[in-house]
Amino acid sequence: MPLELEKENRSETLRRQAVKMLERKGYQEIKTTLPDFEEPTAFNQVDSDEVYQPDLTARTAFSKHYFEIIEDKSEDKLRVAGKWKLMSKLAELKNGKFFVLVPHGMMSYTNRLLESQSIKAEILKLQASKKG
Repeated sequence: MPLELEKENRSETLRRQAVKMLERKGYQEIKTTLPDFEEPTAFNQVDSDEVYQPDLTARTAFSKHYFEIIEDKSEDKLRVAGKWKLMSKLAELKNGKFFVLVPHGMMSYTNRLLESQSIKAEILKLQASKKG
């Protein structure tokens, strides 16, 4: 399987796992880039041509929350940090929280990135769904 297709499959699998987890936790109006879902709104970074779209958004009674899935340690750290800072600020403005969903093997990397960039976020472990 070509590497790009493999990454796309992994990304879709992680998003599906995230949706299931959020549904179990009682979140509503979940938006993501998966088929059969409404896409989250994309945002332009001020003073930049960068456009950022959250991996997922969801609502609770009075709050909108933003979710990012850390998928790959090779992503540009400054771009990731810029996106996460924006998502954290948006969540704060909507009385919500910014969450980073972390698959197995990415926890220490995620903690270092959040700490080094002073990003306000909550970390949730993204568990692989059990088959069968």
